[in-house]
Parts: sequence; structure tokens; C-alpha cells
Amino acid sequence: MLTIQDLKEGAIVQGASLQEPVKIIKVIPLGTSVKIMGQGLQTNSFHQPIFSPDQLAALQITPEQQPFDGNPKTAIDVRFIEVKGRSGVGQVALTRNEFMTAERLKGDYWLYVVYNCASTPELHRIQNPAQLQWQPWRSVEHYQLGADAILNYKSSGD
Repeated sequence: MLTIQDLKEGAIVQGASLQEPVKIIKVIPLGTSVKIMGQGLQTNSFHQPIFSPDQLAALQITPEQQPFDGNPKTAIDVRFIEVKGRSGVGQVALTRNEFMTAERLKGDYWLYVVYNCASTPELHRIQNPAQLQWQPWRSVEHYQLGADAILNYKSSGD
């Protein structure tokens, strides 16, 4: 019988009440119920179901780390990616929603900035961009980050 304590980030839940297996990104207790935020493994859709204790008990869970079978096609690497492109090199902005999502998802959220789209494109990948020093812009509708911060970002894993 599955309980709230069994739900861990990275674990995979499935059951009749879900359309597909879902990798857990975040678990939010709501009194006796629980909200699971996760990514569908078949469609990559974002899911946010709320389960009562009875519904939760009917789910199955798999471990956070499945044994690796040696097949790179079955390996799972979840990335929520926002892409921004510029014709040259310049500032980029995130909407309020994009910035809040980056804060919430942390290491699972990536910002891909493509500079010089008009000539020779350069891709800069930033994991957890909310950790950088964004400046509020336009009544905090967007956050912007200077080109130097993107060009000087050193990724810990690509």
C-alpha cells in the first residue's frame, strides 16, 4: 500500500488513475491528499494530479534508480528546456512564469540561449538558470540576464 512517505522525487508512479507512467518531480502534501507534479514517460506531458489516500494506495511505484540495462535508449534524463534566440549577442528575458518554473524545478530546468542566429549560431546551455543574478524588468514581468553571465557560465554537466 503506497503512502505519501513513499513518494520521492525521481521515482515513477503508475496506475489506473494515470494515463501513463509519471516520473515524480515534486510532491505537495494537501492535508490527507497529495499533489504529484511530474513528467509523463510516454508523452513528456506535465502532470499535476491530486490523489486521495485511497487513490494513492492503488498506485504502483518503481525505485528512483532503475538498474541500467546497458541500453542508452531506455535511459531517462528529464530536462525542461526554455530556448531563447538572438540575432547577435545580447540580453535575454524570461517571463514571470518561466522564471517561477525555473525556481521550482531547479536542476531539471535548462535555459538554452542561441546567440548569433543571423550568422553562425552558438548554443549556450544553462542548468538551473534561476541561480544566476537576474534583474527585474518591466514590473517583474520578465527577468533578464546579461550576455557575459551566459558566456561565462561553466556547466557542471551537459
